Amino acid sequence: MNGRMDSEVFNSPLVLIDHSLVNSVANALALVGLPVANAYDTFDQRDSVKDEEIIEWLGRRGPAGIWVHADDRAKKRHKTDIVSNRISTIWVRRRSGKMPARSQLRLLAHVVPYVLETYSPFEKPFHITTWEHGSDVRPRARIQEYQL
Repeated sequence: MNGRMDSEVFNSPLVLIDHSLVNSVANALALVGLPVANAYDTFDQRDSVKDEEIIEWLGRRGPAGIWVHADDRAKKRHKTDIVSNRISTIWVRRRSGKMPARSQLRLLAHVVPYVLETYSPFEKPFHITTWEHGSDVRPRARIQEYQL
């Protein structure tokens, strides 16, 4: 199976967090009512899902798909597919390529609601990069649009 695909009409966004980030972060965000899923559960609990498969799956949702990833190469390598499938992306920049789960949750708990309130994937796909800055005690999120 190429990822669960419910028969519902996709008139609301779905944020899919891929394997480059921690699955439990997506689960925690979903528990508080955000439209978030993780790639592990969505794709039959496979430990790894290729970017192309995620892009294709989100593309079938129409402009409602938002892909959250932490792989800088993905936005460059898959630019054509991302644009042609009209999916939006949130790229999480991690210092030294690492970020603990609690930092991911703290960042995405701020960024995902902000993005869902500010941007509409139905009007035009958007591409956001976000990262933490500041101290561990009072971190802040930076959000910036980028061009594919």
